[in-house]
Amino acid sequence: MLAVLLALVAQDSAPQLSFRLTVPNDRSAYLVELQIIHPPNPSRLVIPAWAPGAYVLMNSGENITGFEASSADARLAVRRDSPNSWVIDTRGKPSITVRYAAGLRDSVAWRRPNNRWFLRTTSGMVDGPRTFMYLDGWKQLPARVAFQLPPRWRIATGLAPATSDSTTYTAPNYDVFIDSPMLLGHFLSYPFTAAGTPHRAVVDLAGGRASAPTAFV
Repeated sequence: MLAVLLALVAQDSAPQLSFRLTVPNDRSAYLVELQIIHPPNPSRLVIPAWAPGAYVLMNSGENITGFEASSADARLAVRRDSPNSWVIDTRGKPSITVRYAAGLRDSVAWRRPNNRWFLRTTSGMVDGPRTFMYLDGWKQLPARVAFQLPPRWRIATGLAPATSDSTTYTAPNYDVFIDSPMLLGHFLSYPFTAAGTPHRAVVDLAGGRASAPTAFV
C-alpha cells in the first residue's frame, strides 16, 4: 500500500509539459510557448543536435532566438550553458512558461518549400527536432501541443488529436513527438485504405487553389 502511495505521489509531482505553436503574421519564425508544471530546479531545456533518421549533426541552437522564462509573477533568470541548451532558475515556482522563436535566419531559405522545415504565406512544415525543446532528464514524459494558426489553415500530422476541433495533439513521449511531421496551411488531402488500414496522403498546394480529385491513385 505504501509503495502504491509513493508511486502516485511521484507521478503527481512529475513535470507536465504543454507546448503552444503560433504562426505569426510575418511568418518570420515559429513562436513556441512551453508551460511546465512542477518544473525541477534548475530546469535545463535542450534543442537536439540530432533528428530521427537523419545522420547529420545539426546546429539547431543557432535557429533559436528570444529565449525567456517567467513564472506567474516574475521573470526568471536564464543561463545558456551550451549552444543547444538553456538553464532556468525556477526559484521553486509551481509552474513556469518558456517562450522562444524557432526559424532559419536566412529568410529566403526559410520560405523555400522542402520536406523538413519552412514557413511561408500559405503553408509551413514543422521540423520537430529544430522546433521543440525537451526537458533534460524527462524525455519520457508525454507531450501536448496546441496550434494557433492563421484563418482557414489546417493541420496534417500523425500525432493523436486531443480535442474535437483538431487544434491540440498529444504524444506519449518526446521521441514520438518530434518524429511526427506536421504540415500546416493549405493542402490537398487524400484519404484511402490499403490492406484494410486507413491512410491519408497530403500535398502542399504551394500557393495554388487546386481542388482534390476523387481518388488519390
